[in-house]
Amino acid sequence: LRVLQEREFQRVGGLEVLHLRARIIAATNQTLATLVEEGRFRNDLYYRISPFVIVADPLRERREDIPALVKHFLTRSAEKLGLAPRTLTPEAMARLMAYDWPGNVRELENVVKSLIILTASSVIGEADLPRNISGAAALPDRGKSFEESVLRHWSPTIEKVCAENGTGLLHELLSHLERPLIREVLERTRWNQVRAARILGINRNTLRTRMQALGIRKQQELRRKA
Repeated sequence: LRVLQEREFQRVGGLEVLHLRARIIAATNQTLATLVEEGRFRNDLYYRISPFVIVADPLRERREDIPALVKHFLTRSAEKLGLAPRTLTPEAMARLMAYDWPGNVRELENVVKSLIILTASSVIGEADLPRNISGAAALPDRGKSFEESVLRHWSPTIEKVCAENGTGLLHELLSHLERPLIREVLERTRWNQVRAARILGINRNTLRTRMQALGIRKQQELRRKA
């Protein structure tokens, strides 16, 4: 803590105070704020290492970055290996974008490198991909599939309200959608409100207001209050 706070230290057995001339970069796949609340991470250490935080979402949550990353890794790996450049067919790229990438960017880089080594053709096709990736289901059209789901589940209600000249249908539908949507996003982001708000397209204060209005709380908070 002294090193982080005062930027000075002493060697073991030494008397001279030395000054630190370095930047400290720490990385984790855990939500430290949550660990602090649970008493599993020192809060004094947390506040000293977190003056500036960069949140890097897993690759499966930013699939739109995959084409640019693939292009970069194709070029870099080909240059390092002294091989001819490669390109991917649209079908192969679709499979890469459908895969969940549990190993994140490192796994993607290794897959691209192996494709360059193992593929003789200048064009990498769907058949050249590893089996666990070539078998990944293609991503559905989110807008179309969601619209179909809404119509399928709400068609009877819509028909009834229209027949009875009812009102407030949009508000009713949105009220049923908002709570499970916010809770699901919070669960998937491990209750990181900054990330959840960004994914939902709202600011953090708005998210907190909606959570309070909808009675959305973590199970740990509910157990403490009980």
